[in-house]
Amino acid sequence: MDRHIDYAPALPRYRRKAVRRALAPVLLVAVVLPLGWKAGPPTLQRVRLLYWQRQAMNYRLPPDRVVYDEATGVISFAKPWDHFYQLFSPPGRIPAGTLFLHERRNSRGQACLVTVEEFMLVWRTPEIRVCVIRPGGAFTRPIQVTDELQFLGLRSMPSDRVRCYAGQPDPADPSHFTVKCQVKDRSIAVDGWLQDDDTVKLERRR
Repeated sequence: MDRHIDYAPALPRYRRKAVRRALAPVLLVAVVLPLGWKAGPPTLQRVRLLYWQRQAMNYRLPPDRVVYDEATGVISFAKPWDHFYQLFSPPGRIPAGTLFLHERRNSRGQACLVTVEEFMLVWRTPEIRVCVIRPGGAFTRPIQVTDELQFLGLRSMPSDRVRCYAGQPDPADPSHFTVKCQVKDRSIAVDGWLQDDDTVKLERRR
């Protein structure tokens, strides 16, 4: 007598991609870690670097999370960015409020790690520090291609206090992200785009 076997339906394509992305760091550690015990500390350091790189590229906080507030002294440092940069360029980076940290892609589909940090939010000085890193792989090191200061003129007066919320990647545009700020009673939205030359264009929304 023939037996009928009911197979589970296949996962939708978008769920299969999500599962593959989630398993990629686990598979990387499973393959590279045993080699590290034979190759020694340099390989183990590479595994740690790639782990924190992946954490940084997937980093995201809720849009209502305050990451920088001059009035209350709140300054939020992104742990994945801190750990990654210590491994990437010892002894690490001077801590600053992390306004945005996530993967963004240029028009050619090339992925980069984009970081936007608070930098001396004072009268008529650079306000934002932007860093762009091309991610490394199992046999290649990450490359820092942009590290620059930008001035956005968030203040109207020297006494203005600035509050910034966690920046958000745009799900509809892989190059775009936004950071919302509050200056006194004014709400200011800052748009950012990863350019094809691996720089970041920042603009106050009008």
